[in-house]
Amino acid sequence: MYRDTDGRVTTSVNMKPKHSDQYLVYDSHHAHDQLVKRGVVKCLHDWTKRLLTKPSVIVGEKKHLSSVLVSNRYPPLLYSFNNIARGIV
Repeated sequence: MYRDTDGRVTTSVNMKPKHSDQYLVYDSHHAHDQLVKRGVVKCLHDWTKRLLTKPSVIVGEKKHLSSVLVSNRYPPLLYSFNNIARGIV
């Protein structure tokens, strides 16, 4: 959290250096797996939407989350932010 040049309070993302970007891998066998995996995607999306205020930071974080979900083998349809916003996920 910091104050912008125009005086507004702005939030950004600050990950610890050792943060690994590892979440539940999509093709893992987990009880109730589809609900949990959709929950991971929705939680990350909601976190971005609620906590970040500056549009450029939001866009950057959405790109980062997309690459993180790709590396955790999530299918693109599941993490498409348009689908999440429309409630499809």
